[in-house]
Amino acid sequence: MNIDDLRNRLAAEGSLVISVRACKSGEIQVSENGILKIPIQAPREKGKANQELVRTLSKLFGLPQSQIQIIRGQTTSQKLIKITC
Repeated sequence: MNIDDLRNRLAAEGSLVISVRACKSGEIQVSENGILKIPIQAPREKGKANQELVRTLSKLFGLPQSQIQIIRGQTTSQKLIKITC
């Protein structure tokens, strides 16, 4: 699975729920089981890391930030994200 597969699934289904794992460095990766690994540089304070994650996903999927919602994991590095188009 890769980013294009996720984009195609989002386009076909209209929404997508994915697991995201924040990491310190590297580039965006998709694991075999579909978990996105996204490097986040912002500190984990006052929601800054979550804001950076939403901005990154917004650019990645070409959607407004308002269509990306953190469902679970507000305070952890592993998150469940809902994206709608």
